[in-house]
Amino acid sequence: MVRGITTGVALMLLAGLAEAQVYKCNGADGRTVYQQQPCAEATEGEAVREISITPGMPAEQRQQLEAMQAARAQQESVDRQQRITESAEELRTIRQENADPEKCQQAHNGL
Repeated sequence: MVRGITTGVALMLLAGLAEAQVYKCNGADGRTVYQQQPCAEATEGEAVREISITPGMPAEQRQQLEAMQAARAQQESVDRQQRITESAEELRTIRQENADPEKCQQAHNGL
């Protein structure tokens, strides 16, 4: 289970590396040039759009996936906190039950 989650997270991080902002610029010779850096100030150009070269993962779908992962992480955090609270309550109950001096004496005598 943990191995699958780790692999999934690693793939998501690698997918994030396969993105680029593309700029459409007018070259010095008047031809249209596409590049990753913004156009030089002396030339006209525009940002075309963010593209993803990750097969089958459009930017919108990636954003939805990231939102679902964030929601899942939030729920896991809430669940973890609930387990911690429940454990603390159980520990409190055990301490209260064992705080009885008579039970303590009986346990001590049993040693």
